[in-house]
Amino acid sequence: MERQFRALTTTPDADRWCEQAIGEPARFLWLGERSPRYRQAIGKRLSFADGFPLMLIGEASLEDLNERAPGDHIMAQFRPNLVVSGGLPFAEDKWHLLRIGDTELAVRKPCTRCAMITVDPQTGNFIDKREPLRTLAGYRRGLTGQVEFGQNLVVLTEGELEVGMPVEVLG
Repeated sequence: MERQFRALTTTPDADRWCEQAIGEPARFLWLGERSPRYRQAIGKRLSFADGFPLMLIGEASLEDLNERAPGDHIMAQFRPNLVVSGGLPFAEDKWHLLRIGDTELAVRKPCTRCAMITVDPQTGNFIDKREPLRTLAGYRRGLTGQVEFGQNLVVLTEGELEVGMPVEVLG
C-alpha cells in the first residue's frame, strides 16, 4: 500500500481553531471526496488509516490488561476510533457484525500490535520494559503468533456516529 501521498489542506483559520482547541500546532488535512489510497485486501478506500478504516476496543479489555501489566495504560496508546463500554473483556473478539445508530460495521480481523503501543502518547517517549506489548504477548497471541488487541472494522452502511450511542451486536 502506498506510504506517501498528497493531502489537501483547509484554511489557516481552521488550522488556528484546531491549534487553540488542542493546545499545540496542528493542521486540518483531508484526502477529498474519494481517497486515492485503495487497499485491495479489504476492497475499500482509506484515508489516513494504515490498514483498516476503523478499529474498536472494549474498555473492559483495557481494564483486563491493566490488571495484568505494570503501570497504568491508557486507550490512546492503542489509537482506536471506537471505544465500547460495558461487557466482558475481549467480548469484541467474538463479534462479526455491529450496528451503531444507522451505521453497520463488519469486524474483519483482530488488530495486530507493534512497538507503537509502547510509546506514551502524552510524552512521545517509550515506556519501560516494552510494556504493554510484553504483557499482551503473554496472553494475546493469535494463530499467526502476533500480538492482538482490538478489532479492525469496515463500514457496510454509512451513517453518523456520536459518543454514547448504543452498540448492537448483530452477529
